Amino acid sequence: MGNSSHVAGNIVAQNADIEGEVKGKLEIAEMLVLKSTAVINGDIVTGKLVVEPGAIFNGTCKMGATVKEIKIADTGINETSVRQEGKSN
Repeated sequence: MGNSSHVAGNIVAQNADIEGEVKGKLEIAEMLVLKSTAVINGDIVTGKLVVEPGAIFNGTCKMGATVKEIKIADTGINETSVRQEGKSN
């Protein structure tokens, strides 16, 4: 998520880099990176957490083995197909 992004809702992902503002729960199966401009108001469940100096986080955080239970929904769209659809030929 970019610097000017604002999300009011929950985020579920494999990995995430957050630069903007989130109001909601973050469930990240592997690694969450909070960049220096990130503002998080909500709870975090993640495997690993990186917090850059300047990031703001208000909530609780759970990390470790129990986090492996986070399931990423299979939407049938993979990263490769999204990239290909976005390309100009």
